[in-house]
Amino acid sequence: MHKILNKILHKPTVVTTIFLFLISFAIFLILLTYVKSQYSYTLTYISSEIASKIKDVKLMKIEENGTDFFLVNFISMKEISPVIFQAKINTIFTFTLPITLAIFVSLLPYLEKRIRATIEVIIILISIHILYIISHELYELTKFLIYREIEQPKKFPFYFYQYLSVFTKAMIIRFEPFLVGLYIYLRFRRKNVSQEAS
Repeated sequence: MHKILNKILHKPTVVTTIFLFLISFAIFLILLTYVKSQYSYTLTYISSEIASKIKDVKLMKIEENGTDFFLVNFISMKEISPVIFQAKINTIFTFTLPITLAIFVSLLPYLEKRIRATIEVIIILISIHILYIISHELYELTKFLIYREIEQPKKFPFYFYQYLSVFTKAMIIRFEPFLVGLYIYLRFRRKNVSQEAS
């Protein structure tokens, strides 16, 4: 078994690459069903705390709303009576995780510094997901606070948060797996796989 694994990692072929992708994709797809809720909640909580500090509101609680959404409850104390607001977070940022991680695993035979590459992949994915949640919450909070006349309308922050929210969502849905794969391959690829094997 060790010899087979060593051969796959040091003498990759198209067949072994496809094999690694399919096997790892199936494994990550199964794992996601067990960790999706906790992963989504943890990132939503961290992001909501950051967004609440930026907008000077208080995070009250986070509630699950079905299988793919969280309701984040904020409260503003700037008025005479407290104003409560809910932001709805779509856990769509977890949908591409299995294919992104499977692409990364299939690239492992072509990479050097695999531990560092793995750490960077995890950091990149978490950062993108947190950025998506924060930008969406900041956009929704800004829109609500302006509507309630708690905050003065400012075009730049409002449109910046809106653009960032749309951009990160589109990037996650369409491009995240391929951008992460391309970045990791270009950054950590081995100079000559066959020569290193010999």
